[in-house]
Amino acid sequence: MRILPAFIATLILSATLALPASAADKPITVQIDQQKIDLKGYNPVRQNNTMLVPLRPLFEALGLKIGWNPATGQITGTKEGFSIQLQIGKNTAVVNGQTKKLAVAPQMIRGAAYVPLRFVGEAAGVEVGWNPKASLISVTSKPAVDTSGITKLFEQYVEYSNKENYTGLMGLLDPASTLAAAGESIEAQMEQYDLSVKLEQLDIVSVEQKEAVVRTVETTTRLGGLFMPDSLTEYYYTVVKADNANVWKISGVQINAVKYSVPEKVLNASPSVPKETEKAVMAELELNHKNSNEENIDGLLSALTPGTAEYEQNKQILSQLFQTYDLAFTLESAKIIDYTDSRIAVYVVQTTKKLKGPEFQNNRASSVMMFDKAADGSWKIGVSYLISSENL
Repeated sequence: MRILPAFIATLILSATLALPASAADKPITVQIDQQKIDLKGYNPVRQNNTMLVPLRPLFEALGLKIGWNPATGQITGTKEGFSIQLQIGKNTAVVNGQTKKLAVAPQMIRGAAYVPLRFVGEAAGVEVGWNPKASLISVTSKPAVDTSGITKLFEQYVEYSNKENYTGLMGLLDPASTLAAAGESIEAQMEQYDLSVKLEQLDIVSVEQKEAVVRTVETTTRLGGLFMPDSLTEYYYTVVKADNANVWKISGVQINAVKYSVPEKVLNASPSVPKETEKAVMAELELNHKNSNEENIDGLLSALTPGTAEYEQNKQILSQLFQTYDLAFTLESAKIIDYTDSRIAVYVVQTTKKLKGPEFQNNRASSVMMFDKAADGSWKIGVSYLISSENL
């Protein structure tokens, strides 16, 4: 077999790739808002039904500030409210911090970086069309979306939450959403808890005419009512506009990350607790650790109702954990930090160490375990909040 010299092979490969799929004698034109853009002599290339175009003229036409690292092949494009990262030969991109799949990876063609036109354009908020008869790619800017209503929405959300204005808060929710359907639960929480909410950060991740994704960072501080740790939480909200209204509503929310904390004055508190109650709670806590070390799943789930989704989900998690590892749980300390007739908060420090199983990080963790009073007067472990953890 004859081996072509490297420089000849490169020329042949480049020439082949540079030919558009339609025909070499009919070059493809790219227009943005009906204005032809100068591709600097680099023709678009079609691969696997994906049109690739030279990076620089496209990004400049879209108003993106270009970042290019020839050593790593990393490409970045940024403008206010938008960022995109691509890499030569890599079939994923990062758009506003979220990883997206590419049908065709960016690549070098005749010494220029080429990127998938439709993906980049739609990510940047424009519409991309293809006219095969005219060999024309049309890129059309979408009408600008007024996002001031989104900011106002979350300002009202904080205001109504802090004033415990149930009617006002429900008016901010999309009536068709599952959040609106949980109105009774929201009202009950307002009655039970006295919390202060502060909006630390708000970022509009993506926005269309009728839908947007919003990232917030919020602090929640307990002022009174039932016990709950303070928290710093990162949320992703979906907000929508109804077809017949120009008002944004919250239709969904997802917690991305949360960090709980307890003020020193609460940790150092010594609430007056009846001795029999304290004894019963501590006995339940000891039993929980005994069941954990004995891998007694039924005992650990005794506070839950068999057959419910919560019961089955927790049973599956515990089963997988105990099948994978043999762990030793040690209760180092426990202290009641908040007490009511129906609910008790216990600050717990425990260690978890691996005896058998695959790789596992031994740790010491502090948490707040909530105990709820059952109908028969006994105390059962409810929700737990992880406060901190350190590796051992």
